[in-house]
Amino acid sequence: MIKKQLLDLLIFYFIKILKYYKNIFNYKIFFLQKNYSKIFDDKSLQAGARQIFNFILKCSCTDDFSRQVVQYSLRRLKSSVRGSLLPFMFLILFSACRSNEKPISDDPYMFFHRQYMEEIRKIPINSDLADTHKGMVWIPEGKFMMGGNSPQARPDEYPQHECHIKGFWMDTTEVTNAQFRQFVEATGYVTIAEREINPAQIKAQTGGELPEGISTEPASMVFVVPDRPQAYWWEIKPGASWKHPQGEGSDLTGKDRHPVVHVAWYDAVAYARWAGKRLPTEAEWEYAARGGLKENVYPWGNKSSESAISANYWQGNFPMKNLDLDGYGRTAPVRSFRPNRFGLYDMSGNVWEWCEDWYDERFYRKKKQASDTDIRPDTYYDSANPGMPQKVVRGGSFLCNESYCTGYRNAARMKSSPDTGLEHTGFRCVKTGE
Repeated sequence: MIKKQLLDLLIFYFIKILKYYKNIFNYKIFFLQKNYSKIFDDKSLQAGARQIFNFILKCSCTDDFSRQVVQYSLRRLKSSVRGSLLPFMFLILFSACRSNEKPISDDPYMFFHRQYMEEIRKIPINSDLADTHKGMVWIPEGKFMMGGNSPQARPDEYPQHECHIKGFWMDTTEVTNAQFRQFVEATGYVTIAEREINPAQIKAQTGGELPEGISTEPASMVFVVPDRPQAYWWEIKPGASWKHPQGEGSDLTGKDRHPVVHVAWYDAVAYARWAGKRLPTEAEWEYAARGGLKENVYPWGNKSSESAISANYWQGNFPMKNLDLDGYGRTAPVRSFRPNRFGLYDMSGNVWEWCEDWYDERFYRKKKQASDTDIRPDTYYDSANPGMPQKVVRGGSFLCNESYCTGYRNAARMKSSPDTGLEHTGFRCVKTGE
């Protein structure tokens, strides 16, 4: 009885220690949940172990050294269940707290990233566009609280933190098909979706080979209404690109004023260079979306009931039925909805917008702990895809829904691999203040 109480007490304090370090370290045990009951032959210990491992499994650590420590710890736990449990609990904690970060320059994908960026640096700048602020609005210098401030907020939106933003110019609208066509005609640029898929690049991103039989012909992701609610709603369609948004057979007739889609992050950066502009940082984007309002959930305020007159998003049962209460089933022409208080259109809905920054789900915690909250992410990390390089996208799209992703909230963060184009992803540009 005394031993059981002691073990329960050790487990209790061990969990408290884990919670204390949760915001300091990045950790996750490479351990299958279904196996932990095999370690213990006592039900009370199994119950305690369940608390520990369920907590640990929420975090992330995948390096080889950590796996070795975990495996060693579990072997020792199995042979000493009724002995000294505490030292091996701390071995697990030590392993869990080891970061799996490595310099971003060491990532195999960076070889391809550098190739793309070198190609972009060779694009000539259009001096007529670079020397004007036509089609842009001035975003004044200021401070704001960045991060989640609503019940729909996700973990990567916390903690809230104050940011100081210097004044800058921002495109009034998302870049349109007509604007992007001008860029392509002037430079001969070919978007990523129009190029053959490079298997070596896929391997560098995922660590795996392309499945046998998968074509490498140019393609992009198009939304399709699934045949059942749980089915996947994205389909890789050959020939889909900014010129053919729904795939082969579709075109841009009557869509010059619609936002360009199927543009990868590299395509957006290429356009921005040609126009003498750049992509906004994630902090600049959120500051601009809030329009000078404090703690507003949406660009227009806090009332979701105003969504249909303020943004192009999915009304109805996603992904099965869109009621089209806003008048649009897919993209809408820019300026179709009222602007926010800075005079920016479609900061909510229509298409997701690329930002300059790498996506790191832990970055807000790092900023909060740093003395300088204006720092930028120097690595990428997504616990769902730890090795996948991804860039931030913001603003939501015509596929966002109040019951699904609510991506049209000011604080909502999303991410995508920089070489991926989708039917609901576009961009707008900014210029540093002058």
